[in-house]
Amino acid sequence: MKKHAAYDDETLSLFNTQVALIYESGMDLREGMRFMETSDKIDLEKLKAYLKDTGKLSLAMEKDGHFPREALMAMKAAETIGQEATVATNLATFYQRQAETKSFLKEILIMPMMLITILVLVMAVLTFVVIPVFQDVYASLGGSLDEWIQWLLIASKGVVLIALALLAAMILWVIVNLISGLTRKN
Repeated sequence: MKKHAAYDDETLSLFNTQVALIYESGMDLREGMRFMETSDKIDLEKLKAYLKDTGKLSLAMEKDGHFPREALMAMKAAETIGQEATVATNLATFYQRQAETKSFLKEILIMPMMLITILVLVMAVLTFVVIPVFQDVYASLGGSLDEWIQWLLIASKGVVLIALALLAAMILWVIVNLISGLTRKN
């Protein structure tokens, strides 16, 4: 069996829901697959051909190469004990919850990332634009900064530069993951 990228959670949930409905109706799986909603991601014609060759859904799924290992193992066990509908329903629920959890995590991580980005940018503007203006004004009035204040300003510039580098790396990571996510979906 070739190892390919696994189907996403929503696709697996939809597929397992439909398989469960076919099994619950008592219809032959090969017949029932004609009524399944077509998906851009799952090649149902290929899966039907594999099912015709192997006679078992778990073997057809394994031959497809895109189904996760836990789904294959669960379906094999279900076929052994004759509980395909129940297991397919539970798999559908599992993948639906997993998709919802991933979506929730993405949503709750966006706000802190935005706040950190704004904080770093404000610190950069203060450190590299505002403070030098005040230093020039202070120097023009005849004042001089103490040694420890100068070291503090240098340290703050270093911290801001490191934060900007980390921010750039974070933005690059997000862009790469977005692009790779889009190419995986297509």
